[in-house]
Amino acid sequence: MACRACSVPAVEPAWEAECADSSWLPDDPRVADPPAVYRARHPERTAFYQLFQDPFDSYVRAYEGRFEPRSGSLRPVAVRSV
Repeated sequence: MACRACSVPAVEPAWEAECADSSWLPDDPRVADPPAVYRARHPERTAFYQLFQDPFDSYVRAYEGRFEPRSGSLRPVAVRSV
């Protein structure tokens, strides 16, 4: 696409083209929106986390006596993922 005013072919990016009529160009395509503000999450404050965390600790403590003889040892990935 070429500029309507001076017939400069749009080979380079539009903001670098030498052109007399720049009304069709965006304000400045190189400028991005400012980054969003990071808000730290606190999953330990949620009801779901509290509901899951306490019983899981009890389960890990009881696993060795109740389930290990039949099912084998508890995989370390299970404990790390929770």
